[in-house]
Amino acid sequence: MSPTSELPGGLHVRTPPAQRVPARSSTVALSALVFAVLPIGYLHSAPAGIDPIRHPISDYVAAPGGSGLLALSFAAMITAGVALIVGLRALPDCRAVRALLLSWCLALAVAAIFPSNQPGLPADAAALVHRYAAGWLFLSLPLAGWLLARRCALTPMWQDSANVVHRLSMLTAGVSAAMLSCYLVSPGEASPVSFVGLLQRGLLGLDLALIAAGALAVRRARPVQSHTTTGVPDDTTTDHARRRHVPA
Repeated sequence: MSPTSELPGGLHVRTPPAQRVPARSSTVALSALVFAVLPIGYLHSAPAGIDPIRHPISDYVAAPGGSGLLALSFAAMITAGVALIVGLRALPDCRAVRALLLSWCLALAVAAIFPSNQPGLPADAAALVHRYAAGWLFLSLPLAGWLLARRCALTPMWQDSANVVHRLSMLTAGVSAAMLSCYLVSPGEASPVSFVGLLQRGLLGLDLALIAAGALAVRRARPVQSHTTTGVPDDTTTDHARRRHVPA
């Protein structure tokens, strides 16, 4: 049975289940993002000899339990992406956004299945697959964010989120381009740029912020009218109102 809420005058209205989906998916996405940070944060505190300025996050495969913890973070980010895809069904004409987000989730899964090489060792086939998947991660999410910002700007109830999503998308695109250029210098090998690790961590933070901005856009987009338009008073309230207005 659908939950009800009481309006002034004692009227009870039902909230349709379909209109509660965006709120739930937003909550799932934001919760998953918080969980995604925890394993990576733990790895940064572990004595693994990984320099966060020079080494990419994938080098934590060399840390004790690093592969499993990285897989947990990837799984949590995939969960956040899928939840955002579900929530964006409430936004008209955004199939391209959802398709890009789905490809981002798939690239995350590929990067988790094919780990990077151990630090100091030459890249094998699995490491190359990991890097190509990471390259698509860098490209797909800012593009999805840019398209999402355009749709938000054109759709009532979503317009308040357009500027934030657009700015984060442009910033993420800029850092993504810098990150890709670091690896294009020496394709198939470790980047010679001394601060590539710091750049990647900044990009990860922007990616998570962009997903969070999308989830918050879904949450804010729920119009108040959507909870009141099913609006048939229940029988007990109607009878009570009639009795109050019957002359003595």
